[in-house]
Amino acid sequence: MIDQRTYQGYWGLPGKPQDVAGVLNFTPQSNIELQLLGTLNDDNDIYDDYHYVKLIHGFTLEGKKVTLIDCARGRAAVSFPGYSTINYKPSKILIGVHLNEIETTNFNEVIVEFDLLTKWIDKWGFKKKLKDDGSFSFDYHYPNDIHFSLGEVQGLFTFYGSTQFYQEEEFTSSHKAKVKFISSTGLPVMKLLAYVWHFKKFLTLATESNTFVKNVQLKSDMVKDDDGVRNELVELLYNQRNIDVKKNDKHSMNFLFTYNDIHEQFDFVIGQWYEKKDVLEPIINAIYSSYTERLLYIENRFLDVIQALEVFHRRFLQNTETLKAEYLIKLNSIIQLLNEEQQKLVKEKLSYGYEPGLTARLRELFKLYNTGLLSYVTGDNTDVVRLIRNAVDSRNYYTHYDHSVKRRALKGAELYYASERLKILLLTAILKEIGIEMNTIESLFDRNGYMKYDHLIKARQ
Repeated sequence: MIDQRTYQGYWGLPGKPQDVAGVLNFTPQSNIELQLLGTLNDDNDIYDDYHYVKLIHGFTLEGKKVTLIDCARGRAAVSFPGYSTINYKPSKILIGVHLNEIETTNFNEVIVEFDLLTKWIDKWGFKKKLKDDGSFSFDYHYPNDIHFSLGEVQGLFTFYGSTQFYQEEEFTSSHKAKVKFISSTGLPVMKLLAYVWHFKKFLTLATESNTFVKNVQLKSDMVKDDDGVRNELVELLYNQRNIDVKKNDKHSMNFLFTYNDIHEQFDFVIGQWYEKKDVLEPIINAIYSSYTERLLYIENRFLDVIQALEVFHRRFLQNTETLKAEYLIKLNSIIQLLNEEQQKLVKEKLSYGYEPGLTARLRELFKLYNTGLLSYVTGDNTDVVRLIRNAVDSRNYYTHYDHSVKRRALKGAELYYASERLKILLLTAILKEIGIEMNTIESLFDRNGYMKYDHLIKARQ
């Protein structure tokens, strides 16, 4: 998944012979491209060839079956004398199967390796024994699998160990964890993969790192292709943007939390993460971008955090129906005194007047989710009031570019520090909402937060 691949073979549409020669190139973080020497249509008319193809089948020189999914047509050329060439850009590749339908084909299991999953779980199988004579031995035992439930899907952390010998003088051993999502009745591939992508966001939050997928395999006892029912593992390839595939040396002590930190609550926490997925999505996406979009401008990072805090307050703290009902009673008593044109204008301008302002939202969030670390990096109540005022002015300026508040808007390093302090508030609120107790959150921040956020403390002094 993170290595470049090239597959030479023959290609065609489902239900038709694979008789068009071509090369499939998979370039991680860039694109997927199928280069055909010929066309997929029967009359070989390049100008009438398909602009979009749902599925393309291939058979490689190594004897592997390939299914390309969601293929958009790219470049096309005609040479006289010579051959027509045409390119397609698939969104995903399945290695090991020919699928004739993607929406109705169910898989039972998806197995995923993430780059930081092993460190995050923090359970190891190696033991080294030293003897009095200076000799030593290594033992390896697989840690027990870790099961969790997500309703219609069961989750499982499982472990793998391997050893490789280099003649007599050297050997290496490795240990890694993978996560499985298992459906006894089967789910369409995209629905099953949604569990993977949402877990990726969970792992990104937990490690505060731009995690990525190293390998994805699918398994099914229901998939039928040319050979009938199959249950072999099928490899999935797709591009991941904005990732760094170099070895991540970040120590688990520098993660926001590990599995061991929340193992007693993990079933409930991961269940809440998936159960509240739709409600949390815009909030999570904002915090997620701060880890994955490293080149974002400071202003955009700040606005992402502010928007996430506003949405969190609206969705989890605000009683919208009550506020709206009370507000409409007051508003209607006023507009009855106006003519029809004035009523229309007032309704358009004040239809969302029941919404609390950003100042009120931030005050309540600080009241509910203030931790020892947040107080330490933010300051006393006077400093919090100042931070809220500066955040509101900065939000108003960078959203509307109102020159009347330009002078009061934070800029440069000050905007960055304000954004980082508000991000701690947002992280605390998210962790609490998915079921992590406040005393656990406090201990997580106490462990290394004061060192990690030392720059914020110095900036306040």
